[in-house]
Amino acid sequence: MRRAEDYATLGAKVMVELHTESHAAKPSTRAWAITRRAQRAHRRQADRASRTDRASHPPSQDREVVADAR
Repeated sequence: MRRAEDYATLGAKVMVELHTESHAAKPSTRAWAITRRAQRAHRRQADRASRTDRASHPPSQDREVVADAR
Protein backbone atom coordinates (compact mmCIF):
# COMPACT_ATOMS: atom_id res chain seq x y z
CA MET A 1 0.00 0.00 0.00
CA ARG A 2 2.78 2.43 0.85
CA ARG A 3 4.47 1.96 -2.53
CA ALA A 4 1.21 2.86 -4.30
CA GLU A 5 0.97 6.02 -2.18
CA ASP A 6 4.56 6.92 -3.06
CA TYR A 7 3.89 6.46 -6.77
CA ALA A 8 0.73 8.56 -6.54
CA THR A 9 2.47 11.33 -4.61
CA LEU A 10 5.91 11.45 -6.23
CA GLY A 11 5.31 9.96 -9.65
CA ALA A 12 6.94 7.05 -11.42
CA LYS A 13 10.02 8.95 -12.62
CA VAL A 14 10.98 10.06 -9.10
CA MET A 15 10.37 6.60 -7.67
CA VAL A 16 12.63 5.01 -10.29
CA GLU A 17 15.38 7.56 -9.55
CA LEU A 18 15.11 6.99 -5.79
CA HIS A 19 15.26 3.23 -6.28
CA THR A 20 18.31 3.59 -8.54
CA GLU A 21 20.06 5.71 -5.92
CA SER A 22 19.28 3.34 -3.08
CA HIS A 23 20.08 0.07 -4.83
CA ALA A 24 23.13 0.91 -6.93
CA ALA A 25 25.59 -1.93 -7.49
CA LYS A 26 28.59 0.24 -6.71
CA PRO A 27 28.92 3.05 -4.17
CA SER A 28 30.29 5.32 -6.91
CA THR A 29 27.09 4.83 -8.92
CA ARG A 30 25.01 5.82 -5.92
CA ALA A 31 27.13 8.94 -5.39
CA TRP A 32 26.76 9.82 -9.08
CA ALA A 33 22.97 9.44 -8.92
CA ILE A 34 22.71 11.67 -5.86
CA THR A 35 24.93 14.32 -7.45
CA ARG A 36 22.92 14.19 -10.66
CA ARG A 37 19.68 14.69 -8.75
CA ALA A 38 21.11 17.75 -6.99
CA GLN A 39 22.31 19.25 -10.28
CA ARG A 40 18.94 18.72 -11.94
CA ALA A 41 17.10 20.27 -8.99
CA HIS A 42 19.39 23.30 -9.15
CA ARG A 43 18.77 23.67 -12.89
CA ARG A 44 14.99 23.40 -12.44
CA GLN A 45 15.11 26.03 -9.70
CA ALA A 46 17.09 28.39 -11.97
CA ASP A 47 14.60 27.80 -14.81
CA ARG A 48 11.71 28.58 -12.49
CA ALA A 49 13.40 31.79 -11.32
CA SER A 50 14.00 32.97 -14.88
CA ARG A 51 10.34 32.33 -15.79
CA THR A 52 9.25 34.29 -12.73
CA ASP A 53 11.51 37.21 -13.69
CA ARG A 54 10.07 37.29 -17.20
CA ALA A 55 6.52 37.14 -15.90
CA SER A 56 7.03 40.08 -13.54
CA HIS A 57 8.00 42.44 -16.41
CA PRO A 58 5.33 43.36 -18.95
CA PRO A 59 6.54 42.82 -22.54
CA SER A 60 6.20 46.52 -23.37
CA GLN A 61 9.00 47.37 -20.93
CA ASP A 62 11.42 44.99 -22.65
CA ARG A 63 11.20 46.64 -26.07
CA GLU A 64 12.07 50.18 -27.07
CA VAL A 65 9.30 52.04 -28.77
CA VAL A 66 10.48 53.92 -31.84
CA ALA A 67 8.56 57.09 -32.62
CA ASP A 68 7.01 57.34 -36.07
CA ALA A 69 9.02 59.97 -37.98
CA ARG A 70 6.45 61.01 -40.62
